[in-house]
Amino acid sequence: QSPVLFQMPEFIDPTTPQDALTRTGFDSLPYDLVFSDEFTTPGRSFYPGDDPFWEAVDLWYGATGDIEWYDPSQVTTRDGALVITMDSADTLTAGLTPGSTAPFTLAENHGLTYRSGMLQSWNKACFTGGYIEVSVVLPGPNAEAKGYWPGAWTMGNLARPGYAATTDGMWPYTYNTCDVGTYPNQTDKDGLGPAAALHSDASRSKYNYELSWLSGQRLSACSCPNSDHPGPSTSVGRGAPEIDIFEAEHAKDTPTGHVVSQSAQFAPFTADYSFGTATADQWTIYTPNVTRANDYKGSAVQQAVSGIVSLRDDMFQGSGKRFTTLGKFLSYGVVSFRFCVFGFLGHVCGYGSRGTSPPSRTSTWTSNVDVWHPICATQRHSGIDRPLQLAPR
Repeated sequence: QSPVLFQMPEFIDPTTPQDALTRTGFDSLPYDLVFSDEFTTPGRSFYPGDDPFWEAVDLWYGATGDIEWYDPSQVTTRDGALVITMDSADTLTAGLTPGSTAPFTLAENHGLTYRSGMLQSWNKACFTGGYIEVSVVLPGPNAEAKGYWPGAWTMGNLARPGYAATTDGMWPYTYNTCDVGTYPNQTDKDGLGPAAALHSDASRSKYNYELSWLSGQRLSACSCPNSDHPGPSTSVGRGAPEIDIFEAEHAKDTPTGHVVSQSAQFAPFTADYSFGTATADQWTIYTPNVTRANDYKGSAVQQAVSGIVSLRDDMFQGSGKRFTTLGKFLSYGVVSFRFCVFGFLGHVCGYGSRGTSPPSRTSTWTSNVDVWHPICATQRHSGIDRPLQLAPR
């Protein structure tokens, strides 16, 4: 149970429905709700220091070369939901949409045409395992909308998304062995091997078809005694892997429709970014009518395991505004990932392992972390470096 303390923020939103407080997991184990936020209070501010669990960033997200500036003024609550507004410098009339901060000039927007928002729970609220769900309406007129890339995703709390000095050498590492997997570019110290790191047909020309361009694991199991390391020991490898609840976009492999990518990104990498899919313990798709494996398995900056899930047309702003809940499950024992499309619940909630799940909860796919074996490594990936922060955009 989560205690109610005088003048302290509550981890479970009082407006969360009673039937969402417990559930039976896909593993048949009971789970208790440990955090929720329904965003029902209107006009919330997420400027730094204004909210106990969330903070809207004020930055350009250079890691993906975004064409918008993330501004706290674009994030608020309205009509019982969290609202992130995207504006354009080309909009010359004020108040065209609720929450719009247009008009503004390029100079007033750091030289960028678009302005949007990203909310982070970094160092405020972290997720260590179990189920996490978000209920969303996506931008655009319908499932044929293009140009948007909304998402809700988690990253290890040892790095902060958008702050490159914190992510360099941290993202997306999750490794606990002292060997070549921790080295820059995943090559030997002399840079002459192994062969699978020097050339990968699955890499890209802009990376010279080299397997990895990462700078090396900053907090590796090779760390020297008394070095700057968060523990529990300098011999324990730490990192900041990324596990995406969803990233939405128009389908690339079909002419029509919208999809979400539900994925996880790790380092170090396997040869040609390959991973086991031969058995149900390694890889399972539960809803082949709407789910397929993602052909993208990585590049020189990340290895990815990902499923693509087709979306309904009624969950967009212009075609129904129907909140749809997407989620993921991170197990506590043998580390595996299960991605899910659920029924309609609260807006953000997490369940910790300790009633019955609505029948509309449906798994899309699952994968076991044991299927990744980095090249020239003495052990497989060690599992997820918890805790994880949440970052919707």
